[in-house]
Amino acid sequence: MMFGWFGAVIDESESHRYNAQVDLSFRWGMSWFIFSEVMFFSAFFGALFYVRIFTIPDLGLRIDVEPGKTAQVRFVPEKAGTFLFHCDIFCGTGHEEMAGTMVVRPRKEARDGR
Repeated sequence: MMFGWFGAVIDESESHRYNAQVDLSFRWGMSWFIFSEVMFFSAFFGALFYVRIFTIPDLGLRIDVEPGKTAQVRFVPEKAGTFLFHCDIFCGTGHEEMAGTMVVRPRKEARDGR
């Protein structure tokens, strides 16, 4: 059905059945459509670039971190150990390096400052 419609529009255009106003309307309509697509994808990928979500699956933590800023997380861990964290959303170049380690010490060691 769509191919038939596109074919009819192309035939009408090539046979010059449209006046200048209809031609201008088609061009403006396509321009606005392209503009809206550019704005949508800019917003979508801009949001992916701006917000990073870091996850520490072993501790059940997830936090949003803005580029160039630090974030603090307050929680009561149920176990001590060394836990890996990583960026949860693919955000472009360098994504693989967005990872780290969190060390959770038992209470006694944490108070002693070791």
